[in-house]
Amino acid sequence: MPNPKEFKSEKEWMSACMPHLLKIEKKKRDQAIAQCLGMWRQWKKKAENFNNRVVAKKVINAFLERNRGIAPIKKDREIEKW
Repeated sequence: MPNPKEFKSEKEWMSACMPHLLKIEKKKRDQAIAQCLGMWRQWKKKAENFNNRVVAKKVINAFLERNRGIAPIKKDREIEKW
């Protein structure tokens, strides 16, 4: 079975996935379409979640790097200064 990670577009993925399911696994056309689309969407969602975590981590690290000298807020009066 092909791996969705290896394809840049849904069209490329479907072109590889469908023949595999139809010829090798003997799935019906509707089943093959549903399975291929489901696998593609699941992979895209995981990839987006991973990318979001990577971006969030970079943003947090950049913020912490730029604000090393900021002392933690200890009293409510210090919040009012802002």
